Order: sequence, then C-alpha cells, then structure tokens
Amino acid sequence: MIAFIDAHYTEDVRQEELVKISRMSSTKLKNLFRQFTGCTITDYLQSKKADHAAHLLADTEMPVEQIAKQVGFGTATGFSTSFRRQSGVSPTEYRKRMRISCMKNPSQAENLCFGET
Repeated sequence: MIAFIDAHYTEDVRQEELVKISRMSSTKLKNLFRQFTGCTITDYLQSKKADHAAHLLADTEMPVEQIAKQVGFGTATGFSTSFRRQSGVSPTEYRKRMRISCMKNPSQAENLCFGET
C-alpha cells in the first residue's frame, strides 16, 4: 500500500481506491496503516506532497500554482493551506527562507538548495 501511494501521490488517490486494492475493509485498512506508519492515510499523502513541493520550491523557479498542480492539488489555495499545515509556513515564505539560508551558508548550499535536505 505504501508503495502504491508513493508511486501515485501526485494523482487523486482516494481511500475507496486503496480499499479496493488492499481487499480490506476501510476500517481495517485505516487501522493497519496507522499502526504501520504512525499516521493516517490522509496525513501520509499530505506529507508526501509537502516533501515533494519543498524540493520544488527550493530547487526551481516554478510558480506556486504550477507546483500545486505538479504535486497533486487542484488549486493553489488548497496546496498553500496544506503546505502551511505541514511546514508551518506558506510556500512563498518557505522558498524565501531557503534562499536566505543558502546565501548565509554557502558551504551548505548544495545540501540545502539542491534537493539533498
């Protein structure tokens, strides 16, 4: 199940689809997923999307709206809300902080700013 989510998190993955694939009841799937990962399916999906977005924000000049679509959000507003919930800052603020961090710490710039966080 984790492998499926990891491969498809940028798509519209629905829990109903995961129930079909797993051949478990919704309740059993949710309980086993939480037991195995320590989080809900929704939280896991949001975390995967936020991690991917963080790399894109740090490594590219892509507009936030384009990043939102690339990581599987229908709207930039939904993406921004989810990203803020995951990271504590807006996507724009995250990008700004990463840039400042890279300028202040040039020796760490490659690790911080080129996808090796």
